[in-house]
This record gives sequence, structure tokens and C-alpha cells, in this order.
Amino acid sequence: MWTRAEMKLRAKNTVRKYFWPALAVSMLNSLFNSNGGSSSSGGAQVGANVSEELDLELESIINGGLGSVISELPQMASDTIHSIDATMATVFVIGALIGLAIALALGIFVAPIIEIGKNRFYMMSRQMGRAASMNCLVWGFRREYLNIIWTMLVRNILVALGTFFFVIPGIYLAYCYHMVPYILAENPDMRTSDVLRMSKDMMQGNKLATWVLKLSFIGWWILGALACGIGTYLVFPYYDATFAELYAALRNPYSKYLNGFGSDEYEEYREYQNQSVNWQQTYQQPVEEEQVIDAEPIVSVESPVAEKTEDTKHSESTSVKGYYLNGVFHPYTEEELKELEKNGY
Repeated sequence: MWTRAEMKLRAKNTVRKYFWPALAVSMLNSLFNSNGGSSSSGGAQVGANVSEELDLELESIINGGLGSVISELPQMASDTIHSIDATMATVFVIGALIGLAIALALGIFVAPIIEIGKNRFYMMSRQMGRAASMNCLVWGFRREYLNIIWTMLVRNILVALGTFFFVIPGIYLAYCYHMVPYILAENPDMRTSDVLRMSKDMMQGNKLATWVLKLSFIGWWILGALACGIGTYLVFPYYDATFAELYAALRNPYSKYLNGFGSDEYEEYREYQNQSVNWQQTYQQPVEEEQVIDAEPIVSVESPVAEKTEDTKHSESTSVKGYYLNGVFHPYTEEELKELEKNGY
């Protein structure tokens, strides 16, 4: 069973190796996945006109008394309405509708891809021990884009419906499907129903602990907010790396159903392996020449790529007995020889 201290300690130890790229990725994700609004010049003009009329009303109350103001309210309301430029109001409404449409389109077709790309970046980085490519943010645009968008949309609709009917079901469903963006980050082609079901299975018995894990960052958010709000952005890498560690812990029982970070489909990790441990020369090249052990010719056996296997070949040498493992000859120890003789080999 995982613990908060374990997840946060692992996150600290890994994210410090690639903090600045992680900060950039988390900030871009926050930009696309945060709700915000902007005021237009038309809206500002309307606000100014209304404010001017309210000032006139206040002056009338002071100079003319409450009774005269009440008698003049219909005329004042009419003057206020007509003072608003009809053209400006139309521009304001159209601008608001266009802004709403753009925000909705970004929220459906772009923001989920960026979130999944952010998760992939953190999972790849923790696997390699260094910063992954920033291209991870747009990775989903090239891999089963429609399936990713549809799955994320279904998840968001389910959570929204639960929140609409009653807040508690919405919160419950949000934690049930908390791992959907992580599963899609390595399995973009997985069926929607399978992704939702696997996320629910992963979060079974972990919802409350996950909520408490999120709650444990409140101190960091408050501390960051004290620095004019800028400090909150510095918390993002630590926060995102922690939940990447959580997913890594929860996915272990389901690893055989997942593509996995580091599989053949994971090109960048393969490239890193080739550079760091000379992967191809060590495992992929079959041994074509004979090896000589005490003047006895022994032909090497081709081994699987980059995997350890239990399949071994016994040496036919009479002077030195041993076995091959991944193309390397290992002589038997005295205890192993006694065990072989005991078993009739």
C-alpha cells in the first residue's frame, strides 16, 4: 500500500533532475486547462455609462430628496437604457458568444490533449531520469486523437452530470475516473469503456487517500500565493510529479494490459537505452563466431532482445560445464555441479 510520504519523496527525488522543463510543461497545461475570461472594450463602455447614471441618481437623492427621485425613476431608467449605444451592445454580445465558443472548443478539442501530454511527459521523465521531449504535450494529436477526445469528453460529462444532480456524486465520479488521462497517455487506442473501468479499478480503495494527498499540498499553495501568486507555479512540477508517482504505483497490477512506458512503441526511451548502455551491441547482435573454452568449441546461442530469459543451453564441453545466458557463458559452480549430478545430468 502506497503512502503520501513515499509518493512525495519519490516526486522530489525525480523532478529535481528536470525541474525547469517540468515547470514549463505544467505552466502550459495550466494555461490551457484553466478557466478565465477577459473584458471587451464594449463591456467597459457599457459599464462606464451605467456608472455615470448611478452617479446622477446619487446626486438627485442628495439634492432633491427621496420623493422627487421616486417620481423621476421611470424617466431616469429610460434615459439609462437609451444612453447605452445599441451598436456597442451588439458588439459586446457577439464578442461574448465568440469567446464562449472558442473557450468551449479549446476545452473539448485541445485542453484534454495537453493534459494527457503533460502526464506522458512526467511518466517518461521519471522512467528515464531526465526531461522527456516537450513534444509530449502535442503527442495526442498524432495518436488516436478522436478516441482520446471522445473518452475524455465522456468522462467529463459523467462527472458534470453527477455534480449537477448532487455535488457528492460528482466528486465521487471525479475520483473514480482520476486516472483516465494517465491511462490514455500510454494507451490512446484503448476503448472508452475499458479506460473508465480500469480507472475505477485502480482507484478502488484509493479515493480517500488520493483526496488526502491533494489536500496535503494546501500549505504549498498558500505559501506560493504569498509570493504574489507567482510561487504557486513553482509548486506545479512537485504536484504533477507526485501524481505521476501515484499512477506508477497503482498501474502495477494492470501492467500486462497496458502498453507500458519503455515498450517498443516508446521510441525515445529506446533511443536513450541505446545511448546509455549500448543496447543494440549488447543484446541485438547475434554471436556468429565460436567461443573456445579449454580448447572445446562451443557455439553461442542467439538470445532474445533486451530481456533476460530462463531458457539456457548447457555446454557440451567435457572439461568445463556451464550454460549460456543472453549470449554469455557462465560456468557451473561446484554446488551446481553436485546438484546436476544428483538429478542425473
